[in-house]
Amino acid sequence: MRGISRLCLVETARGILPPDEPEVLRALGGLLYRFEHHARRDLMHALMARSGAPTRRAAESLAREALDVDMQRRLEELVLPRVPPASLDRYCDLEGAADLGDDLLVAGRAPHPMLALVALVRAVPGLAALRPGPEPDGGPAMRFLAARFAAERATIPARWVDTIPPEACFLVEGVPRPADRPARAVLVHRARDKRWRVQVTGRTEVSGALAEHAARWPGQVLVSG
Repeated sequence: MRGISRLCLVETARGILPPDEPEVLRALGGLLYRFEHHARRDLMHALMARSGAPTRRAAESLAREALDVDMQRRLEELVLPRVPPASLDRYCDLEGAADLGDDLLVAGRAPHPMLALVALVRAVPGLAALRPGPEPDGGPAMRFLAARFAAERATIPARWVDTIPPEACFLVEGVPRPADRPARAVLVHRARDKRWRVQVTGRTEVSGALAEHAARWPGQVLVSG
């Protein structure tokens, strides 16, 4: 029953949210966050424990930020594949996407890998992207929901691939990759105005760069999607 309720809510939101009005999504996200964080007290406490913050107040602040950022991400993922190119700069800024060569572009699992992909594909038409693996089976309603998300994601104009090609390719951290391939980290964080900042580094040791970035924005990466 819970899966069916979630399915109905998600499909309704997908149909009414305006992809060219990110300010509406942010305002709605702020309202929904205020309702949801009370209903997700168990997750709130789990995030507080995971934060490693030195005081309860600091841990609660990081957990609240994590839930707020996660709510915005979840709403935006419903519309991002349909965002008009002219509206993308209202969602994010992108830096460092020139002269990528054949490097692998590795994004963190949080806070918003889909946003990073959409921004990069608009800057690098035809960029290859590694197709995500199947979602865990959560019953008929959740399988349908996962299929709908996969179908929406497939409309992002990347060149979707099932194995890493020899040319530049976008993938999410955790996927095995060739040790001899140059790689760049794709760093994402939310700024104070709730727009996203996406930065592609130079060639680097990706795991270290992503870990350093996560340490800088700890409240934004507690929920990993």
